[in-house]
Amino acid sequence: MKKLISIISIIAALAVVLMAIPVSAASVVPATATVSGQATPPYIIATFSTPNNDNSTNPAIGPGVMPETVLPNASAPLFPPTDAAHDGWKMVKFYVLTADNSSDFKSDINGVSVTVNYPVASSTVSAGQTGYYVPSAEKFQLNASMNNGTWTAAQVYPTADYYPSVPFLSQNNGALATPPAWQVRVLTAGTGTDLVDMAADGNPNPGVTSESDDIPLATALTNIGGLVTYGTNPGTQTVYNATTAGNQFNAGKVLALELIGWIWFHQPAVTYTYDVSSVNTAQSANLRNVFHFIGITSLYADFTSINWGTIPNSNINLGVPGDTDLSTSGMPTVWDNGNLDAQLSIAATGLYLNGNAAYAANGATPDPAKRITSFDATLAFKDPNGNDLQKGTILFNDGDSAKVITLAPVGTVAGAPVLLKACNPGQIDFSLHSSNSYNVSGPYSGTITLTISQYPGASPY
Repeated sequence: MKKLISIISIIAALAVVLMAIPVSAASVVPATATVSGQATPPYIIATFSTPNNDNSTNPAIGPGVMPETVLPNASAPLFPPTDAAHDGWKMVKFYVLTADNSSDFKSDINGVSVTVNYPVASSTVSAGQTGYYVPSAEKFQLNASMNNGTWTAAQVYPTADYYPSVPFLSQNNGALATPPAWQVRVLTAGTGTDLVDMAADGNPNPGVTSESDDIPLATALTNIGGLVTYGTNPGTQTVYNATTAGNQFNAGKVLALELIGWIWFHQPAVTYTYDVSSVNTAQSANLRNVFHFIGITSLYADFTSINWGTIPNSNINLGVPGDTDLSTSGMPTVWDNGNLDAQLSIAATGLYLNGNAAYAANGATPDPAKRITSFDATLAFKDPNGNDLQKGTILFNDGDSAKVITLAPVGTVAGAPVLLKACNPGQIDFSLHSSNSYNVSGPYSGTITLTISQYPGASPY
């Protein structure tokens, strides 16, 4: 009897345990998601530009870009500079390596932009930093966009002074100087399209022709050295260098673009910063680099000779007046068609009978009646109403060393050069003088040498 009770107790206990097992039922699991409307932003691996006309290796200054000087176009109604054969426009090429998190690291990227900033002088930037200038407002922008598998380029000029902002020639701006078409090109490793145009001279013609200065992109990254700016891989936080960027390019895991732009010759000779970014549906952070526009002074004159015509044979005081119109060769005009403020110096030989240097002061048979030795030159810059802004006169004699034309001492600092402002025409007048009597009639001839040089204190960048 006792044993039976024990067995029943165990069964009862088991029954209680079995009844504690829950009955199976459907489960509800909470699920959430946040839609931002943006993909993971792409990132810039590296950027640099060509050419490097002065072989600069200073990353704070960047590669040098030499302006392409311009000549006037005499056939235009207002006589503006000509665009023939890209006259006045300098080609600059920007190279951009970018990637994103798509399966091939590039297929979702649909836009790349290069924004060149207008430089503004800053007294807080010390020597040794980027050209004494700090980046300011956007100067111009080169945009590349991909539509239906094809990359196209377009330029944006948000600032009017990218074009000539001062009167040209006959106090008229003339037609705007429209740049050649801007372009974009995709570089792909191992296909013949991966060449960097180191001279930025329009070549290579990808896969067809190339020059000795055209080198593969991976090689260019190494050769250019510190003039390349590198970005960071956001996944690994590794900063790229020539080796890692080149390897990623050669492996086809990067979008590499060459963006071809143009810079007008009269832009200031300073260091320019440019910012590069790319976009899929989100925009990358900017990667910044620099280049400097090399400073040059270049003289254009609308005359090749000075003709005083027939002169009296005694007490000569005769002048040839100039003007500010480069289309009137009989009235001398000078024009600094570089991008630095400049000064003008003059030297001259005497005017000798029949051009015979034997009549010079130290010649074999010096004869005062056969040489004219005293000259002067007046250089003037005028406002649109014809009023003198600056004016100076120098006297020079046969055999003198070259002299800089300086401001008249009245109301000015004596000895300061007359400023030859870039892109502004200047009027220059010539005179000759003599109190001698010229008993020998005939043609007298000599030479006048004009030399343009950088205005003291004008920075090359």
